[in-house]
Amino acid sequence: MAKKTRGRRGRKPAGASGNALQTLSIGELQAEISRRQRGATAIVKRRERLAAKLAEIDRHLVSLGIEPGSAAPRRGPGRPRGSGAAARPAAAAVARRGKRGRRPKNGQSLVDALHKVMTGKTLGVAEAAKAVLDEGYKTKSSNFRTVVNQTLLVNKDRFKKVERGRYTAK
Repeated sequence: MAKKTRGRRGRKPAGASGNALQTLSIGELQAEISRRQRGATAIVKRRERLAAKLAEIDRHLVSLGIEPGSAAPRRGPGRPRGSGAAARPAAAAVARRGKRGRRPKNGQSLVDALHKVMTGKTLGVAEAAKAVLDEGYKTKSSNFRTVVNQTLLVNKDRFKKVERGRYTAK
């Protein structure tokens, strides 16, 4: 028995059984060709109507003093025009600028500052945050307690959890 081979992408080679065109009569093939030609004629007519509309739009642009095809490209989705910093009142811009500002410089990292404060003591997260700030650590974070909590959780080599919410330096 001969082995059936398949062409690219699993298609059967030409001449294999199952090809729909092979089962049609010549009359049916001619009817299909004429049907497809009628569809192409309708598409060509539609293209001509659209081309006429485009020519009318081009004439209108020329009357406005704009060369067709040279207009600025349409903006895509995103922030609407005029909503940038220039549109905001000056007071709002100053208030935002003050909030961001420069990041404070510290002589040591938060991990080192926490380790220094917590050596020999067991502190809660809020107590540790207050102690670090009292030692002179500078931050502009509005949720500094959360930052301290994450630092204590991540640096297990430097801090030990004594009980729920209480930590000490190793």
